[in-house]
Amino acid sequence: MFQKIGFSLLFISLLSCSPNHISHEPHKTIEDKTDDLVDEGILDPAEKEYEHLRWAAKASLLLRGQTELSPDVDDFEQLKKMSKEEITNMYLQGEPFYKTVADFSLYYIGFRQDNLFAEDMPTETLLEFPQAITSAQSLSQDRSFFELFNLRHGLYTLPFDDFSPEAFTEIQLPPPSATLPLSTQRDIFYDQTLLLFEKSIQLSDEELLIEYPRLCAISMSFQGFFTSGPISLFRLLGIPYLNVYSPLKDQTLGFIYCDQSTTPQLADLPFYRDFFKSFVPFLQSLKSLSRDFSKEKYQIDSLTDLQRLPEEIFESQLTYQKFLIATTLPNSSTNRNRRRSAYILKHFFCDDLTPINVEAPSGHTDVHGQNPSCYACHYKLDPMAGFFKDLGTFFNDFSESDTITFDDNKTVDRKDYQKYWLKPNSNDEWNIGYIQSTQFNDLNLYGENLEDLHQILKTSPEVKKCFVKKALEYATDTSQVFDPGFIDDLTKKFIEQEQTSPREAFKNLFRQIALSKTFQKNNRDPDLCYDLKPGAVSKGRPPCEVASVLEVHCVKCHNNVAGVSGLDLSRWITLNNGTMGFPHKHNHKQLSHEESFRLITERLTTTDAKKRMPPADMNPVARQNLYKWLQQN
Repeated sequence: MFQKIGFSLLFISLLSCSPNHISHEPHKTIEDKTDDLVDEGILDPAEKEYEHLRWAAKASLLLRGQTELSPDVDDFEQLKKMSKEEITNMYLQGEPFYKTVADFSLYYIGFRQDNLFAEDMPTETLLEFPQAITSAQSLSQDRSFFELFNLRHGLYTLPFDDFSPEAFTEIQLPPPSATLPLSTQRDIFYDQTLLLFEKSIQLSDEELLIEYPRLCAISMSFQGFFTSGPISLFRLLGIPYLNVYSPLKDQTLGFIYCDQSTTPQLADLPFYRDFFKSFVPFLQSLKSLSRDFSKEKYQIDSLTDLQRLPEEIFESQLTYQKFLIATTLPNSSTNRNRRRSAYILKHFFCDDLTPINVEAPSGHTDVHGQNPSCYACHYKLDPMAGFFKDLGTFFNDFSESDTITFDDNKTVDRKDYQKYWLKPNSNDEWNIGYIQSTQFNDLNLYGENLEDLHQILKTSPEVKKCFVKKALEYATDTSQVFDPGFIDDLTKKFIEQEQTSPREAFKNLFRQIALSKTFQKNNRDPDLCYDLKPGAVSKGRPPCEVASVLEVHCVKCHNNVAGVSGLDLSRWITLNNGTMGFPHKHNHKQLSHEESFRLITERLTTTDAKKRMPPADMNPVARQNLYKWLQQN
């Protein structure tokens, strides 16, 4: 009999049976992979040009989609003669660079996976993340990388394998002459299967009961096209597993289970007829797909050749409903989308929600956390969560429903649930958005739904800055510190160049990263900044993690011990006890490192608007980074 399967149970079962169960082993850094080339004897430290070739090997991994430098493919003697700029430009011109784009895209969204390519061809693993393919193809056509943030993405496919005549035997159909071309046999197979289902609709109840096990077995085999795993008929047909988790457009075939071992009840027969009837347009679609995406018609030479399944047949899928994303970001009736909100803030705004006291706005209620220490996170977390207010279990849209169901299988009244994001004493004004400040409203970006959020993600300067920071981490290591001023400079150049050529802006960013001092440095100290903002002089400058933040927000007032609070934040000096610190005097006496940092932290984090520094609000990520640095040091 037919059964409706709950989303959570269905998708958990799909993961367990997937033939492409994805490894979550730690990824080797570019540095690690370059060390492997040394261990294997491909790079010889004794060579005069070793440092140059080592950099070329690292740049190859970065700019050629994890392609290792190889003496069988690369001309080492030519590389020795070429400048780093020439090598970088050569690498960037090749098609493998778009493999880098796809790999970085997955790192950027927090779902980097192994085995994206095999023999330079995309694997089915990559098909799980069409947004990564979209970003690569967009750049190849000089469109924005941030099409990655399209709310919905189509489904890409590899070429279908050749048709197997054994399919006729599998579902007890008379095979045609073996002398016919396979393409003709394939069309006959679909025509006969179509006829079988068309006739089933006209059968009497008694005849349908007899045919039910066979029809059920066939339908379940074809149903595997939507889900996953070793479905017998599709394996026999040679059609590869596509990781397609959404049903056909306007149909629900992907979420119905048919048990051919159970004799159905007569009362259920109308339902069975409708279900089998729905297979007619489905099989008609598969017939054309098997032809249009056959290896003879659809050939792939690179990532940018991948094509989508036609959207008039298959719906574009909400980005968040991709299996690994949806199961990583479930929503309970009590969590209220906060896990989803934290994901957006961390990965796209580089905001890890380090709690810092902020002043609660007037009229503050317990809606966003009554405890001030909780509110320090929730003032950003909760409004961001509101973008997902219509989405319940598995990111399904409940905006047209009276209730909303969550991944913990709890169901609540939708309007009552959404009151959580209404402004106090309002029935129609939402408190939803990217909130940077509780006091300076012009720093905030408001919206109502996912479309608004994704427009913010595509255009926000804060997102672009985080994107640049992620690119630097991708090329080096997540623990490596960078001068925020250096990041700001790269971001400014990227945003300016993106206006005329998104492709060149992206390539130029990775070019600058490959030629940066940080990337070129071997055995880097993760606590040192090797690249500074233009014009910066390292001698006497405060530590690079915070120097540019201080220069932007603090040094205008605190640039001399004779000035405000006796604090000079423009310099970093050796104190009498041998520790390092800021010139900071009280009653003409230099304060200790510990006392100085305590007082600065108090003024940075106080909720008293008259005492909080800086007096004008600052970017919350900059405040967080300064606060964390003070705590660590």
